[in-house]
Order: sequence, then structure tokens, then C-alpha cells
Amino acid sequence: MKGLLKFLATILVLLGIAWYLIIPSNPVTSQERFGAWEDKTNFVTLIQQAVSNLSSTGDGLTSQMVVSSNDLKSILNENLSEEQKTDLENSAIGFEQSYIQVRQPLTLFGPVTSQLELNMSLVIKEGQLEAVVESAKLGKIPLPKFLLRMVLNQDAISPDFRRDDLTLPITLPAEGYALENIEIHNGQAIAYLKLDRERLLAMIESQIKP
Repeated sequence: MKGLLKFLATILVLLGIAWYLIIPSNPVTSQERFGAWEDKTNFVTLIQQAVSNLSSTGDGLTSQMVVSSNDLKSILNENLSEEQKTDLENSAIGFEQSYIQVRQPLTLFGPVTSQLELNMSLVIKEGQLEAVVESAKLGKIPLPKFLLRMVLNQDAISPDFRRDDLTLPITLPAEGYALENIEIHNGQAIAYLKLDRERLLAMIESQIKP
């Protein structure tokens, strides 16, 4: 009898530890939900910021633009499809330290829920902006990449997400500029742009027309 009680106590302790580990330390709040974000990008403001930082080089015009977490959510809200926004509606998205962080609630089995946390760096590859997973956690548990692939295969992550190299291509409204580089520091991104004079003027004119 004592052996059975000891066994049951051990099982309860292990279940308690497992429960503690799968519960996220920073769960998504109702205010953080992407689905609760209603603002859309004011492209005029972003263009004005780029224009105010213009520099002329031998190759043409260059500029840089600061993008906050709120700007990021607004850009996504403006440019994602309705299906993509539905996939992300319960997630929290923003810049954290030097990464884009995505925190997405995840149902493991039955009523047991946890949270998948992805820290992603931004890179430009052959002119395409991509978000690459650098680290991940399930609840409080760090996930090696082979386990992350297993989790992603079970979950409804964007179909554009490449499981093999844990990369998500990002399509931006590229009109009048090329993205030369992007860096994330202290919870915000700095985008370095190369601009075409004629297309830039046409873009500004189209945005300020009533």
C-alpha cells in the first residue's frame, strides 16, 4: 500500500511539473491579440518619414525608416488576407529585443492549452524579405528545431511557412523603393531603403490625392 501511495505521489509531482512547464510565463492578453488590432497603416506618414530622411548617393536616393511594433501590426492588418488574419487573430506579434516575436496559443490535447513562442530574425535574400526562426518555446520549454517542426506540422501555421528551413517569406507593398537592409534594435525595426525618384514622386502624389 505504501508503495502504491509513493508511486501515485510521484506521478502527481511529475504531472504538476509538466503542467507548470507547458503553461506560458507570458500568455497573450486580450489587449495583445492581433484580432483586436483595428488600425491600418497610414502610408502617408511612413512615406513622409522616408522622405524626411532622404540622402542622395551615386546610385540614387536612399533613406531609412523606423517601424514600431504598432506600425508592424498596422502593416499586417492592411496587407494580410482575411484568411491569414484569421490564423493570427489570437496571437501577439511585435518586436522584442532584436527579434520579431510571435506568441500563439496552442491546443495540445483536449482542454490542455499552451503557447508557442517564436523569436524570428529578419533577413533579405535575393531581394525577398524573410523571417527566420532563431529560437522557440512551448510554454516554458525551449524547443530544438526538430521538435519545433513536429509542432508546426500539427498546428495550423501559415501555409507559406517553410518547415524545412523554418522561414516565412514576407511580401511587402514594394512601390517606388527597394528594401536594402533591415535591423531590429530595442523593440523597433530600422528599414534602409533605396528609392527610385520618378516612382517615389508618383507614389507620393497618389497617396496625397483626396
